[in-house]
Amino acid sequence: MKNLIYQILKYASKQLLKRYKPTIIGVIGNVGKTSMRTNMVSFLSQFSPVGTNIDNYNTPIGVTLSFLDELSPGKNIFSWIRIIMKSLSRAWFGYAQFAPIWVLEIGIDTPGDMDEFVEKFLEFDVVVFGFIGKNPVHLAQFQNRKELINEDAKILRGLKSDGVLIIDGDDEVLKSIWRKRENVITFGFGDVDIKASDFKVAIDVINTKEQWAQYYSSLVPKASFKVEYRGSSIPFQVDYILGKHQVTAVLPSIALGIVDGINLIDISQQIKKVNPVKGRLRCLEGIKDTLLIDDTYNAAPAAVALALDSLDRLKVAGARKVAVLGAMKELGPDSQQIHQDIGQLAAKVVNVCIGVGEDSKDILLAFHKYNPKGLYHWFADSEEAALHIVDFITSDDIILVKGSQFSRMERVSAELLYNKRYKTELLTRQAAEWL
Repeated sequence: MKNLIYQILKYASKQLLKRYKPTIIGVIGNVGKTSMRTNMVSFLSQFSPVGTNIDNYNTPIGVTLSFLDELSPGKNIFSWIRIIMKSLSRAWFGYAQFAPIWVLEIGIDTPGDMDEFVEKFLEFDVVVFGFIGKNPVHLAQFQNRKELINEDAKILRGLKSDGVLIIDGDDEVLKSIWRKRENVITFGFGDVDIKASDFKVAIDVINTKEQWAQYYSSLVPKASFKVEYRGSSIPFQVDYILGKHQVTAVLPSIALGIVDGINLIDISQQIKKVNPVKGRLRCLEGIKDTLLIDDTYNAAPAAVALALDSLDRLKVAGARKVAVLGAMKELGPDSQQIHQDIGQLAAKVVNVCIGVGEDSKDILLAFHKYNPKGLYHWFADSEEAALHIVDFITSDDIILVKGSQFSRMERVSAELLYNKRYKTELLTRQAAEWL
């Protein structure tokens, strides 16, 4: 039954795509692809209506539901019938409000997943290929990293012959994908086409009714950096960027502007802020006058390292830095060493390291080895951590909370959040099905 429903929705989606011929931008990668997608939607929406995935609907059936602007009704057969009728009506009679541009995040978990997207379904005008790294998540479902990268790279089978590939040029493991291709724009901080440099960040406090009504927090990270392209170097000032990798997530939007013929100065005026996203390096007011950095949506090793780098860049006299790190899953046979590498990195950055979940013991083992004076503690799961975390926090701490979705680290952030009445608006996984 599930496959039948999907085939009907896929048929309807293909008819809509055939009728309206929208520009389709596909987003793939292992770190930051949701932020890249969100930023591109925000940028392009200044010029045209833009469609995108509903929430994290990045599977084939999730994409078809996004085309129809419908949430999955779960096991409710009557709601599925309604959605099927709606999809067929739009397939046969059209839907004038169908967006002329779609930015679609593409998710894969196992070998063969990409085939369903690119074989007789989606054709991309642009593919944005984000960071993969040496230790990507979902690796446990593949024989090795190369097989996972090859699966991601299948998206290029769906890229039109005159389409553009926008790709992270700092990621060494991706160079084999783009080196011999035409119509490629690389981005990053290194030897790339669109280069960011001189990144700095400060946190401002805007305590107005308008600020609270829109963002539910007075804390506003403000980033400054330069962007260089073909000899031009333009300063950018962008709100709600805390980490260097969040700058990287803005660069594909700049690339799209360049592809559309917009000059770099105008782009710098059109990208003045990014929309803060739940669970992604969000600065929030914490209990006991602490600064809470909530990064609990998910965690790949590279993302954890980048979050720690962001914490390290915050220079506040007298502040104690605390990292609450959940276990990471789907890392394959090197999981133990990867967790220990994170612990070694944390030892250079934080004064207190708190591990959550069985695999996080390896984080703490390395943390203690490389920072024997540092404080550390372990909790079996996020529920236990949430119950006792307050005891480990002191006034003026800067607290990073990070972990994979499996670890459910948003429970810890919920306890540390000062304005708990806004936790639904500020934290990820607060819907009834998660709680």
